[in-house]
Amino acid sequence: MSTGTRPELVRAQQLYDLGRPAEALEAAGLVLAAVPDDPAALRLAALCQSALGRHEAAVATGRAAVAADPDSEHARRILAHIHYKTGDLRTAAEIARDAIRLAPDEWRGHMLLARCLCHFDPRHAVAPAERSRELAPASAETHFTCALVYQALGRRQEARAAYLRVLELNPQHAMAHNNLAVLDRFDRRWDTALRGFRRSLSSDPQQVLARRNIEAILLARVWRLTSIAIISVIVLDTFAPVLGGLGQRVLSLSILGVLGGSVGVTAVLTHRAAGPVALRLLRRDRLVLLCSGLIVAALVFTFLAGVLQMIVITDQYTSINLLITLLLCLLVLRVRNRTRRSGQS
Repeated sequence: MSTGTRPELVRAQQLYDLGRPAEALEAAGLVLAAVPDDPAALRLAALCQSALGRHEAAVATGRAAVAADPDSEHARRILAHIHYKTGDLRTAAEIARDAIRLAPDEWRGHMLLARCLCHFDPRHAVAPAERSRELAPASAETHFTCALVYQALGRRQEARAAYLRVLELNPQHAMAHNNLAVLDRFDRRWDTALRGFRRSLSSDPQQVLARRNIEAILLARVWRLTSIAIISVIVLDTFAPVLGGLGQRVLSLSILGVLGGSVGVTAVLTHRAAGPVALRLLRRDRLVLLCSGLIVAALVFTFLAGVLQMIVITDQYTSINLLITLLLCLLVLRVRNRTRRSGQS
């Protein structure tokens, strides 16, 4: 029986394909105990170690796999993939080029090279990305790689078309949903973007990027409402002493209508687009809770001071305006820091 068809190795491959790398590594170890330089077992062991986060061991095993079978494109591609996962992109790209030289018609090598180059030299990633798509047009991943490269180069329409093709081939491709929604967000189609991020999260509940993107949009919306609330309080504080009783009530009712209507419309649209994710964010995020508290405080203050006139607004509230302005500046910095964390794959 050849090495590639050993029962232990077949079993190890099946375990790895099922997402059980620890058990697969143990099964591959049985083969390596008998034949330490078995190329297939070394390749599989390297993949398992990488999946388990044992990066140094994975690199060492990957190099051993290359040494055991110097003419193997597969071994070099696995080693390049391991370096790619660790963030050593330039090394990964060089090894991927070696793999391509050994097997110029293997689409996975071209795709891996393109993904490496996409991060530090996207202009030169176009050719390998399109070559991989040419060699494997039925693979969703080759189209996804082209989309990544186009997006990195700012060719958004081509990227959008490529992402849509990915979803035709694989409607459950989580990162295609996410990155397509990133393009929608760039075009300020906020609700469409939210729905895209939500679909991404539904396709892969474990991935954090779509959740972070949803939170960034929701935080921006809450912040917009907070800004309206703070400005409303400043306007009421500034003009109420001048307008007097009736004028003060009219101004306050107008503020309540604008602010309350904005809150209501935003809440309905956000719930439709983001669903339960929006509620979870409102319950757990301290910055969102702070902004929500400021909005409620502004509504209550406007009602009590402006409509019921239970609080007399005089020039003494100028100090409140200064405190509100300071708080506004601090929140701007905090919100910008949070919203910049979102992005694409």
